[in-house]
Amino acid sequence: MNAATASCVMREEGFRSAFEGTAFELLETQYGEGDAAKSQTIAENYVIQGVVGIFGCNEGSTTGAGNAIKASGSDAIVGVGFDKSDAILGLIQDGYLLATMAQNPDVMGYEGVKAAVAALNGESLGGAVTDTGVSVLTK
Repeated sequence: MNAATASCVMREEGFRSAFEGTAFELLETQYGEGDAAKSQTIAENYVIQGVVGIFGCNEGSTTGAGNAIKASGSDAIVGVGFDKSDAILGLIQDGYLLATMAQNPDVMGYEGVKAAVAALNGESLGGAVTDTGVSVLTK
């Protein structure tokens, strides 16, 4: 993940908050700058430490985590991430990632164009936030 990306920071905060009050120990976050190869190296270091799960908050880190789990040969490490790509879908299909959270780009595009047309017609959008949803993709 890139430390400067607000969406990744918020995803990490949500991930960490979900584990509050559990017996799981969460290790320090390391940033792979969205680069799959760099993220794989980081994830491989976590695998060596004996982690039971790895979370990637964008396409590069999710792909890197899945590739690290694949390279480890372990079927006991849970990998979960964000974004949708052919590489990520392949890692899910092959059992190296459990799931990925995918945004809905078609809804984002539709709502974006709808807002642009409204603005061009002089309508005030009022600063409203539109939740375009997310899909959980699994095998």
